[in-house]
Amino acid sequence: MSTPDDPALAESIGLAVLLALALGEEAARTVLDGMEPDEGFLAITAGTIGGEEVALILTRRRLLLIAGDDDPESIDLADITGVDWRMNVLRGTLSVYSRVGGFAVDKVDRKEGPHFVAAARGVIGGPPSAVPAADSPEAVLQRLADLHARGLITDAEYAGKRAEVLRRL
Repeated sequence: MSTPDDPALAESIGLAVLLALALGEEAARTVLDGMEPDEGFLAITAGTIGGEEVALILTRRRLLLIAGDDDPESIDLADITGVDWRMNVLRGTLSVYSRVGGFAVDKVDRKEGPHFVAAARGVIGGPPSAVPAADSPEAVLQRLADLHARGLITDAEYAGKRAEVLRRL
Protein backbone atom coordinates (compact mmCIF):
# COMPACT_ATOMS: atom_id res chain seq x y z
CA MET A 1 0.00 0.00 0.00
CA SER A 2 1.43 3.36 -0.96
CA THR A 3 1.03 6.56 1.04
CA PRO A 4 0.94 10.17 -0.19
CA ASP A 5 4.28 12.03 -0.28
CA ASP A 6 2.73 15.08 1.38
CA PRO A 7 2.54 14.53 5.18
CA ALA A 8 -0.40 16.95 5.51
CA LEU A 9 -2.35 14.99 2.89
CA ALA A 10 -1.47 11.70 4.59
CA GLU A 11 -2.65 13.15 7.92
CA SER A 12 -5.92 14.34 6.37
CA ILE A 13 -6.56 10.95 4.79
CA GLY A 14 -5.77 9.20 8.08
CA LEU A 15 -8.13 11.52 9.96
CA ALA A 16 -10.89 10.94 7.43
CA VAL A 17 -10.56 7.17 7.79
CA LEU A 18 -10.46 7.33 11.62
CA LEU A 19 -13.47 9.61 11.75
CA ALA A 20 -15.46 7.50 9.33
CA LEU A 21 -14.75 4.41 11.44
CA ALA A 22 -15.53 6.13 14.74
CA LEU A 23 -18.46 8.35 13.75
CA GLY A 24 -19.85 7.12 10.46
CA GLU A 25 -19.30 8.62 7.05
CA GLU A 26 -21.78 11.52 7.28
CA ALA A 27 -20.59 12.74 10.68
CA ALA A 28 -16.97 12.44 9.54
CA ARG A 29 -17.74 14.56 6.48
CA THR A 30 -19.37 17.24 8.67
CA VAL A 31 -16.31 17.43 10.92
CA LEU A 32 -13.80 17.51 8.08
CA ASP A 33 -15.77 20.17 6.19
CA GLY A 34 -15.62 22.39 9.28
CA MET A 35 -11.85 22.12 9.79
CA GLU A 36 -9.41 24.75 8.56
CA PRO A 37 -6.75 23.45 6.12
CA ASP A 38 -3.88 24.11 8.56
CA GLU A 39 -5.78 23.08 11.70
CA GLY A 40 -4.14 19.67 12.01
CA PHE A 41 -5.27 16.65 13.95
CA LEU A 42 -3.57 15.67 17.22
CA ALA A 43 -5.73 13.02 18.89
CA ILE A 44 -9.13 11.33 18.79
CA THR A 45 -10.96 9.26 21.37
CA ALA A 46 -14.47 8.10 22.09
CA GLY A 47 -16.59 7.34 25.13
CA THR A 48 -19.93 8.28 26.64
CA ILE A 49 -21.50 11.28 28.35
CA GLY A 50 -24.67 10.41 30.24
CA GLY A 51 -24.84 7.11 28.36
CA GLU A 52 -24.69 8.77 24.91
CA GLU A 53 -21.77 7.86 22.65
CA VAL A 54 -19.48 10.78 21.89
CA ALA A 55 -16.17 11.42 20.17
CA LEU A 56 -13.52 13.97 21.07
CA ILE A 57 -11.16 15.33 18.43
CA LEU A 58 -8.19 17.48 19.42
CA THR A 59 -6.76 19.77 16.76
CA ARG A 60 -4.06 22.43 16.93
CA ARG A 61 -6.78 25.08 17.44
CA ARG A 62 -9.71 23.51 19.25
CA LEU A 63 -11.40 20.54 20.83
CA LEU A 64 -14.42 19.12 19.03
CA LEU A 65 -17.10 17.22 20.93
CA ILE A 66 -19.33 15.16 18.67
CA ALA A 67 -22.50 13.57 20.01
CA GLY A 68 -25.00 11.73 17.84
CA ASP A 69 -26.34 13.64 14.85
CA ASP A 70 -25.74 17.05 16.45
CA ASP A 71 -23.27 19.50 14.95
CA PRO A 72 -19.87 19.27 16.67
CA GLU A 73 -19.40 21.48 19.70
CA SER A 74 -16.19 23.45 19.35
CA ILE A 75 -14.08 24.67 22.29
CA ASP A 76 -11.10 26.91 21.52
CA LEU A 77 -7.90 25.67 23.14
CA ALA A 78 -7.46 29.10 24.76
CA ASP A 79 -10.66 28.43 26.74
CA ILE A 80 -9.52 25.04 28.10
CA THR A 81 -8.08 25.32 31.59
CA GLY A 82 -7.19 21.68 32.18
CA VAL A 83 -7.65 18.02 31.34
CA ASP A 84 -7.55 15.03 33.63
CA TRP A 85 -7.51 11.23 33.35
CA ARG A 86 -8.87 8.76 35.91
CA MET A 87 -8.39 5.07 35.26
CA ASN A 88 -11.22 2.76 36.26
CA VAL A 89 -11.12 -1.05 36.10
CA LEU A 90 -11.19 -1.55 32.32
CA ARG A 91 -11.70 1.95 30.95
CA GLY A 92 -11.28 5.46 32.23
CA THR A 93 -12.82 8.91 32.51
CA LEU A 94 -11.40 11.88 30.65
CA SER A 95 -12.40 15.25 32.14
CA VAL A 96 -12.12 18.57 30.31
CA TYR A 97 -12.26 21.85 32.21
CA SER A 98 -12.91 25.17 30.49
CA ARG A 99 -13.60 28.76 31.42
CA VAL A 100 -17.35 28.09 31.08
CA GLY A 101 -17.58 24.73 32.85
CA GLY A 102 -16.49 21.21 32.16
CA PHE A 103 -17.54 17.74 31.20
CA ALA A 104 -16.40 14.17 31.67
CA VAL A 105 -16.30 11.45 29.05
CA ASP A 106 -16.68 7.98 30.57
CA LYS A 107 -15.72 4.59 29.11
CA VAL A 108 -12.64 5.95 27.31
CA ASP A 109 -10.17 3.31 26.13
CA ARG A 110 -7.35 2.81 28.64
CA LYS A 111 -4.67 3.42 25.97
CA GLU A 112 -6.35 6.35 24.21
CA GLY A 113 -7.14 8.35 27.37
CA PRO A 114 -3.59 9.04 28.57
CA HIS A 115 -2.44 9.76 25.00
CA PHE A 116 -5.30 12.24 24.51
CA VAL A 117 -4.57 13.99 27.83
CA ALA A 118 -0.84 14.25 27.03
CA ALA A 119 -1.60 15.71 23.59
CA ALA A 120 -4.09 18.19 25.08
CA ARG A 121 -1.70 19.30 27.80
CA GLY A 122 0.96 19.73 25.15
CA VAL A 123 -1.10 22.32 23.26
CA ILE A 124 -2.94 24.10 26.10
CA GLY A 125 0.29 24.68 27.97
CA GLY A 126 0.88 24.63 31.66
CA PRO A 127 1.94 21.75 33.85
CA PRO A 128 -0.30 18.75 34.51
CA SER A 129 -1.15 20.40 37.82
CA ALA A 130 -3.02 23.18 36.01
CA VAL A 131 -6.22 21.72 37.50
CA PRO A 132 -7.16 23.84 40.52
CA ALA A 133 -6.82 22.67 44.13
CA ALA A 134 -9.65 20.30 45.09
CA ASP A 135 -11.26 22.68 47.60
CA SER A 136 -10.98 25.90 45.56
CA PRO A 137 -14.21 27.50 44.33
CA GLU A 138 -13.06 26.95 40.74
CA ALA A 139 -12.56 23.22 41.38
CA VAL A 140 -15.95 22.92 43.10
CA LEU A 141 -17.63 24.65 40.15
CA GLN A 142 -15.80 22.34 37.73
CA ARG A 143 -16.93 19.26 39.66
CA LEU A 144 -20.51 20.54 39.68
CA ALA A 145 -20.38 21.14 35.92
CA ASP A 146 -18.95 17.65 35.46
CA LEU A 147 -21.74 16.06 37.53
CA HIS A 148 -24.35 18.09 35.67
CA ALA A 149 -22.91 17.22 32.24
CA ARG A 150 -22.94 13.53 33.19
CA GLY A 151 -26.60 13.77 34.21
CA LEU A 152 -25.88 12.93 37.85
CA ILE A 153 -27.50 16.10 39.18
CA THR A 154 -30.54 17.99 37.88
CA ASP A 155 -30.57 21.48 36.40
CA ALA A 156 -32.11 22.80 39.63
CA GLU A 157 -29.51 21.08 41.84
CA TYR A 158 -26.71 22.39 39.65
CA ALA A 159 -28.05 25.96 39.68
CA GLY A 160 -28.58 25.90 43.46
CA LYS A 161 -25.13 24.57 44.34
CA ARG A 162 -23.47 26.86 41.79
CA ALA A 163 -25.21 29.87 43.37
CA GLU A 164 -24.03 28.72 46.84
CA VAL A 165 -20.41 28.56 45.70
CA LEU A 166 -20.61 31.94 43.98
CA ARG A 167 -22.14 33.59 47.09
CA ARG A 168 -19.09 32.46 49.10
CA LEU A 169 -16.71 34.39 46.82
